[in-house]
Amino acid sequence: MAYATASQLENRLGTRLYLVFADRDGDGVADSSAVTEALDAASSLVDSYLTKWLPIPSPVPDVVVRATCDIAAFDLAGSDRENELVFRRYKEAVLWCKDVAKGDAAPFPAEPTADLAAAGGPQFVAGDRQFSRSTMRGVV
Repeated sequence: MAYATASQLENRLGTRLYLVFADRDGDGVADSSAVTEALDAASSLVDSYLTKWLPIPSPVPDVVVRATCDIAAFDLAGSDRENELVFRRYKEAVLWCKDVAKGDAAPFPAEPTADLAAAGGPQFVAGDRQFSRSTMRGVV
């Protein structure tokens, strides 16, 4: 499943740049199979980094869509990969994916859990109570 659509990719790139990369036969229309292939490949790459977060919720978070579009644009750029904007966005998207894999970033807010201890959250354990009204009776 692709995390972004062709229209989201077009919105991210802008129509002119989208057609420069996706119009393979020069007829002024994006080649849908090339776009689908690039989006699927980008989604697979994103998946490889986000495996600990799967499944990605629906609707797909904007940050995941943006990373997928930036990676797909780089793939579509082909011989025009020197395009500075596309290359910079690609590098940033991959770095973000790596940060997610390391646990330094999250692709979406985690759902709060009812039992934090079961989810690996902090636990506080105390021993028996040392001071109480009964143990302190008569102490001034």
